Parts: sequence; structure tokens; C-alpha cells
Amino acid sequence: MTKNIQQTNFPKLNFIKRGKVRDLYAVQEYLLIVATDRISAFDVIMPNPIPGKGIILNRMSTFWFTQMEDIIGNHIISTDTADFPPECAPYAASLEGRSMLVKKANAACRMYCARLSFRFRLERLSSQPIYFGH
Repeated sequence: MTKNIQQTNFPKLNFIKRGKVRDLYAVQEYLLIVATDRISAFDVIMPNPIPGKGIILNRMSTFWFTQMEDIIGNHIISTDTADFPPECAPYAASLEGRSMLVKKANAACRMYCARLSFRFRLERLSSQPIYFGH
């Protein structure tokens, strides 16, 4: 059975932010995203973690990023702790299977992504299409 990790605490790494499920650290010129076992519903973090949830979440994310990489690039550098910078080594057991080292977005990319808008079209049989977005 895997160890529950509801919150990370890696003092030798530069902590940035704790989200609903993931914790974020700056490591050299990269970001380290750690998926925890926290659960949330309606923006409320529940008190009891789900064992292994972070590992499953990380595997699902990695799978889909890998499946889509021929269509659109992604930010993943590695999910293998052996490839992480040396300052991550003391935390390798906690990071194994639930973390990914990723590229930081540059200012141009952040600005471009912020300006993207998506249009979703739902079609229902024998009715007019419904549009969401702009």
C-alpha cells in the first residue's frame, strides 16, 4: 500500500503554491508538480485523503499528455524522479509516481494562452445547435 500524502513539505525546494489537489515547487528553471491524495468537491478540500489518488491522477495526466504530444506540445520534461534535479533526491520516495518536472511557460505563451477563446458546439438530434463561448 502506498503512503498517503495529503500535503507535501519539502524544505529544500522552493514552495510556490498549494492548489486543491496539487502542490507546486520551483526547481532550478523548472516547476515540480506533485499530485497529492487530497480530494475536493465544490472548492472545499475534504479532511480525509484517498490513498493513491495522487499517483492515479499523475498517471492519467501523463497518459493523456503522451497521447496528445503529436498533436500539441506539452510542458512535461520527465515523470521519472531519477531525471529530476539533485535537490529533489531527498524527497524521491514521496515524489515517485506522483510528480512531474515541467517547463515554465514564458510571458509570450502566457499572454497568448490567456487570449485564446474556445467555442464549444453541442448538437442535439432534431434541434438547433447550442453554442458556448465566444
